[in-house]
Order: sequence, then structure tokens, then C-alpha cells
Amino acid sequence: MARLLVVDDDPHVRELVPKLAYKRVGSALEVLHASDVGEALAICRAGPVAVVLSDFFMPEIDGPELVRRLRASHPGVRALLMTGDSATVGKQLPESDQPVRDKADLDAIVDEAVQLALDGL
Repeated sequence: MARLLVVDDDPHVRELVPKLAYKRVGSALEVLHASDVGEALAICRAGPVAVVLSDFFMPEIDGPELVRRLRASHPGVRALLMTGDSATVGKQLPESDQPVRDKADLDAIVDEAVQLALDGL
């Protein structure tokens, strides 16, 4: 079973993403969540994660740094970054050809994350 990890300091996002994902694919996907980078790294050490959906801006360590750390230890992990900051939406990170997504379109972001996770099976 593929695993999707949601990393966001906003508890509402951490609650909503699993609901949206399960609504789309039921139990074909396990959705985990973390409120910060430390929790996310611990989850990834405990077992493989197909896709990480992370907030761009978080206290202490941001989403791009989380992605860099994860890819150093888990090169095959796919990652999507999202934000509510309109100045950051669409920005592309040097190590990624994927733009930062707008949290205002969370349904589409979850669809993309679910598809990426299931494609990896």
C-alpha cells in the first residue's frame, strides 16, 4: 500500500487532506501526517513514503529543506510543496521542476498527490 505524508503546521490542513484523499481512493492509500519536519523525518525513517505533501513555510525548518533532507536519505520520494502565500505560488525550486501549489486549490493538490502515490505502486 502506498503511503502519503502530509506535513503542515496547520492542524486544519492535516485533518482535511486525509479526508479528501480517502474520499477519492478509500483505503488504497495510507495517509500519514506530521506537524513539523522532525515528525516527518521520524515517520519516513519508520517506513517508506511514496509522496510527501508539505507546506512551504513552517516554523524552524521549511518545506524545501524538508524535501532536501528526505531526498538525501530517500532518493525515490516524490514531493509536492504548497502554500497560502501568493508571492510563492508558482515558484520553482532549483532541485525541482514542479511549481509550488496554491493551498486555495487544495482539492487539486490532493488529487495530484494521490495520483503520484498510486502511480508508484
